[in-house]
This record gives sequence, C-alpha cells and structure tokens, in this order.
Amino acid sequence: MALQKPSVKLGKSGAEIVQINKRPDRHFIVSMNHESESNLLMINGEAVGSRAVKLNNHDVIEINKLKIEYYLAL
Repeated sequence: MALQKPSVKLGKSGAEIVQINKRPDRHFIVSMNHESESNLLMINGEAVGSRAVKLNNHDVIEINKLKIEYYLAL
C-alpha cells in the first residue's frame, strides 16, 4: 500500500490504532491508543509507547497480530 496521503490510520476500533504521518524528512508513526498495555505498537520488536517514531527502510511494524514491513520509496 503506497502512503500517498499526508496522514494514514491503520487498525480497527477497539484495538490498536496507529497513525502514519508524512513529514518533510520522512514518515513517522504514533499510537493513538495509550491506555491499553495489551495492545502495543511495536517497531522491530520494541514497544513504541506514546512517542512518534521515524520509520526507516525495512522497519517491521506490529499492530496487534498484524506485521507489516515499511519500504521507503525512492
């Protein structure tokens, strides 16, 4: 899925919802749900928490049981 919009939300209601935002220097991802410890956003196996994280080429994003790989289009 190409990220052509300035902002894209992934996830479903009642579960982890994340937002990917395009900034001048690249895409950043942030969790929209901070209360639940059971639904964690993970990047390359590390919990993100409430901070925005800059995505790098081939980062693995885990949202609940879904794993997707981010590719930087040149």
